[in-house]
This record gives sequence, structure tokens and C-alpha cells, in this order.
Amino acid sequence: MPSLMTALPTDAVVRVFKRLQYVKLEAGTIVRKFEQDAEYSGNQFLVLLKLRPQMAERLFNDHHCLEGIDYRFEFEGDTGVLRLVPGYKHEYTTNGLLQKINLQLDRMGLNEYYRWGGATRYKSTRRGKEGDQVFSPAQRWPSSHGLSWPTVVIETGVSESRPKLVEDANVFHKRVAHTSEWRTQASGAVQNT
Repeated sequence: MPSLMTALPTDAVVRVFKRLQYVKLEAGTIVRKFEQDAEYSGNQFLVLLKLRPQMAERLFNDHHCLEGIDYRFEFEGDTGVLRLVPGYKHEYTTNGLLQKINLQLDRMGLNEYYRWGGATRYKSTRRGKEGDQVFSPAQRWPSSHGLSWPTVVIETGVSESRPKLVEDANVFHKRVAHTSEWRTQASGAVQNT
């Protein structure tokens, strides 16, 4: 079993899809659950088995291929995982954390020495990975020599997705000595756990 299947929620939708239009239909069904119920915190994952390389490339490189459905995508071999983005709550949470980090870095006088990379995609021969936001200090900025893996990755999701998001962050940080988990509390305070 590919490592990207580790820690998926038990209600993750797992299917073989022959055509992208069927992926879009199933993804739309999941997204509608979030739109219809603001308190819904269930499954946001769609697992694609026996994924053809062409479909993996399209999902990885063309974020408009699901026509209005926002997602993050990772794949390993012939297995892919779509993490469907549950709308404005996702963006508010991610951007709120970014603002707090930016304020701290500005107070430390480091505002010129880092960059946020958004949902940048990282790829090796048989695996692709994408976080919600990536952070890189100056020495890791993209150059003509390639794209270095980021120093910090922000993965945002609903509460049911927490084990998978922690696992995803660990994949990004296998090369980094320290991995922290940050939580935004209801008061708006950020704590390092």
C-alpha cells in the first residue's frame, strides 16, 4: 500500500476512475456536503486507484481540470489522493495563520528573508505532493537550478482530516530535523504543540 494512504479517514471515498469527468462528479458530491452544512467536518478525501499517468499529470499540473472544484493533489505510483478544499473556511484559517507568522517575522526584522509559495507542487519520479502553503527562507527560493523542498508547510483541513494532514506534513519534512504542529485556538491565538 502506498504511504500516501496512511492515516486516511475511514470514510474516505476510494474508487477506480477511468475518466476525469467521473472524478469531477464524485469530488462535487463531497464538496456539496461542506457547502450545505457549515458544521460538516467529515471526509474531504477522494482516493483514485489504478490511476493512469496521464490523469495524474493532468490533476497535478492543471488545477482547473475539475472546473471550479478546489483541491490539493498527491500521487504515488498509480494511486492518487485528492484533498478537497472546503471553501472559505479553509482560506480564512490558512491566511489567518500566515498573517500571524508574518507579523512575528516582521517584528524580528526578517521580512526580506523569506517567501510564501502558496500551493506549490513538488515532484519526484514517482511521487507528487502539494501543501496549502509553503514557506522558504532565501537560500531555498526557486532558481534556475530547480525547486528546493520548503522549510515549513501549512496543511489545512477539517477535524476528521487531522491524522492525514499530520502524516502529509511529515512527508514534506523527512529532510528537516524538527517538525512542529501548530493549532489555531478559538480565541485566535496560535500555539505550538
